[in-house]
Amino acid sequence: MSTEKSYTETVQDAITTAREKIIETAEAVKEKAAELATAAGETLGLTSEEAKDKVDDVKDQAKEKASEVADAAGKKLDSAKEQVKDKVDETKQKASKAADAAGEKLESAKEHVKDKVGEAEEKMDDGPELKGNHPPADKMR
Repeated sequence: MSTEKSYTETVQDAITTAREKIIETAEAVKEKAAELATAAGETLGLTSEEAKDKVDDVKDQAKEKASEVADAAGKKLDSAKEQVKDKVDETKQKASKAADAAGEKLESAKEHVKDKVGEAEEKMDDGPELKGNHPPADKMR
């Protein structure tokens, strides 16, 4: 169970880190786009309204790209989570099979011991009894 938790935590950490990087990247792209659009507006002599429109266009494009990156990262992370889940399930199945096999061997060993104890008891029952009216040992010679 601790193995499953560590896999899950590792995947969750990767997801969190990826999301943080995507957000940081998107913010940096927006800032840079605004700077470039403002500079372009000044260079091209655009009106402030035209420059604002250009900035908005660039921001929209940046958001779209950030969304595409986030979607792609999300798909990869979902795939990684699925692979981890499959590996955990596979490990659980192997552990279950090993436990079943060990249980069967234990049952077999218990049956074997029972049989041996039964055989030993039978041999003891077949032997001569030393109780009762036996002649003393010195008279048997």
